[in-house]
Amino acid sequence: MTTILVTGSNGLLGQKIIYALRNREDVKCISTSRGENRMKAKDGYLYSSMDISDPSSVASVFEKYRPDVVINTAAMTNVDACENNREEAWLLNVQSVVYIIEAYRNIKHISLVCLRILF
Repeated sequence: MTTILVTGSNGLLGQKIIYALRNREDVKCISTSRGENRMKAKDGYLYSSMDISDPSSVASVFEKYRPDVVINTAAMTNVDACENNREEAWLLNVQSVVYIIEAYRNIKHISLVCLRILF
């Protein structure tokens, strides 16, 4: 069984991916996002709160679930908000990927698929 961890699962793309994977028998699906799970369906996957802007939060979740694959859909996507809050946009859209890669290197056995829109 392949363990797939999806970041940003409260967002539209993350939700669609979780819904596509959640009932597959060959996949253990880990849904992550900051805060509480806002998805309507709560079965067929595990949910864990994870703040991608906090390296210890990312490392903790990776250590707990030891995913084989990571699909990163977490991002700050509002263009105006990105322009007005450049430091926050950099943290969420760039630096957080560094945290994910560092967690990957510490686990050493996962594949990384990064779905990211940068503005």
